Amino acid sequence: MSETASPHARVILSATCYADAEAALHLAVLLARTAGAGLHGILVSDETILSAAAHPHARAVSFSGQAVTQVTVETMHAAFRADARLFQKRLTEAAQKAVLETSFSAIRGRMMAVLARSAEARDIIVIGFRRSIKDGDALVLVLGDRDAGHDQLAFALQLSALTRKRLIVFATPRREGEVVAILARQRGNLHEYRPYLGTANLLRELERMSPAAVIIATGQEEVPPVGALINAARCPVVLTGPAADGV
Repeated sequence: MSETASPHARVILSATCYADAEAALHLAVLLARTAGAGLHGILVSDETILSAAAHPHARAVSFSGQAVTQVTVETMHAAFRADARLFQKRLTEAAQKAVLETSFSAIRGRMMAVLARSAEARDIIVIGFRRSIKDGDALVLVLGDRDAGHDQLAFALQLSALTRKRLIVFATPRREGEVVAILARQRGNLHEYRPYLGTANLLRELERMSPAAVIIATGQEEVPPVGALINAARCPVVLTGPAADGV
């Protein structure tokens, strides 16, 4: 990830609500500090949610499944504005504490379309999800068929040390030898190689795990659908290198 060491690169933390952003904020700060990058937050006022709220019988259910309240487009706009204010406040506080340059945008649209318009070369993209990195079991790095000697693996190992999480690396079987050799040289030898056998197999593996975050560093042609990744892993997803460039 040497290209992300440029001061012009950013870590973009994107979310459709404050809860998702807050859960991934610590990870985004660590990524920015490690990569020497700025930190940019995007609160996406999701058009799918707004369209659903336009239905005359739209209801919102709490995370506990208890409370049911009627929602309208106006109440959802108000909720997005409130989340944007809180997200920007916490982002600014965290960036100042970590001595990072920061910026913030609130944009209406669909997540991946917004990121496609907002992301630039060498950016690292973090898509927030409610599971905090502290609550997950391990970091997952998906290399696919990329060279294990690439900086992405070294960067993931550095992040693993900072978060005190073991690293699980998914790479194609022909990369197994080089990945295992690199992981074996790490202190404690707690890390693990698993074969990358395509998107469907990866999603099944993630469904059986409780990862702290999933880092996608594959080539563009190997990037799984981000929505499917989040649904399977239920944790923040990081797109970096060609995976981010292909958004």
